[in-house]
Amino acid sequence: NYAVHNCTAYSTCSASELQEGTRLVPEYQFALIKEIAGGDVDSFGADLRSAVASLKKVGAINEADRPDGFKMGEKDQSFLRRIGNWPEDLKVKALYHAKGSYMAVVGPYDHFSNIQASIWLFREERKVPIFGILWGWPPEQSIIKEPADGDFGHAIYSMGWKVIDGETYLIVPNSWGTQNGDKGYYYLSRAVVNKYVTMYGAFMFTDMTKEEYLARLKPTILERILYVMAKILGIQMQIITIQESLAPVPHPRKSRIEEW
Repeated sequence: NYAVHNCTAYSTCSASELQEGTRLVPEYQFALIKEIAGGDVDSFGADLRSAVASLKKVGAINEADRPDGFKMGEKDQSFLRRIGNWPEDLKVKALYHAKGSYMAVVGPYDHFSNIQASIWLFREERKVPIFGILWGWPPEQSIIKEPADGDFGHAIYSMGWKVIDGETYLIVPNSWGTQNGDKGYYYLSRAVVNKYVTMYGAFMFTDMTKEEYLARLKPTILERILYVMAKILGIQMQIITIQESLAPVPHPRKSRIEEW
């Protein structure tokens, strides 16, 4: 149920993880998304544009930076979706996984083919499209041939395509676990993708340049100094150096920022 309500966080984190080469924290991401979207924090879901904007405006935190106990099953969802309940210094660490911006997936073809072309064009950078659909099929149905009258919006991403019985489908790793679909994967037809991308749109992330990262890093260092000073003055006795708070967490594939 958490993955259904917070699909925007799972889809954006998963798409970013392919580029970053590490696990990100969807619970924290959803709190950021709710902060950016505004309105009722306890309302169902969030809009896709606010979701992709959260990676651009703030970033995302590495699983290694997750505070103890801040996960579903250990804290209530109502608590986790409020950004004020998360440690403020996480926004400094989130910059390490921020995006330069995001762009709409458009082109000279229909939505299905535009998404295919974008996956192919940016395959070396491992950029993938994030888009929305109106879900109306049983969770065990992995091949989605026709649009359905769904009762809730769902954010997903596609990592490629597959030919099944002569028809091409987009491959979608869903956020509902391997017990659903085809071991967690779903296959969406051209008719399904074209209908719902027309309604909700599709987006891809663009990376920060080295200059953008360094420019954004300067004010966060000042914020971090002020944060540590406040802790020393008695709010909470905890000292974390700027170097430690910004240090990358080792992972198999280096991000561009780590290479810099």
